[in-house]
Amino acid sequence: VGGFGSHVAQLLAENGLFDDGLKFRSMVLPDTFIDHASPADMYKTAGLTGTDIAAKVLDALGIARIDVKRA
Repeated sequence: VGGFGSHVAQLLAENGLFDDGLKFRSMVLPDTFIDHASPADMYKTAGLTGTDIAAKVLDALGIARIDVKRA
């Protein structure tokens, strides 16, 4: 609370964008220590990978998640 996502949410609310059903989900770093590792590993630990973000978007839209594998 109080980070960038809070500022975005406040701006959206002040401009009435939630009045018409805009869906907003904030994704934040956990308030815990994350061991040093590669950026990819740290994003995975924090739940902020591309897959995590896509799942959050699909969930907000009420769309079932579809697993996609890279070729």
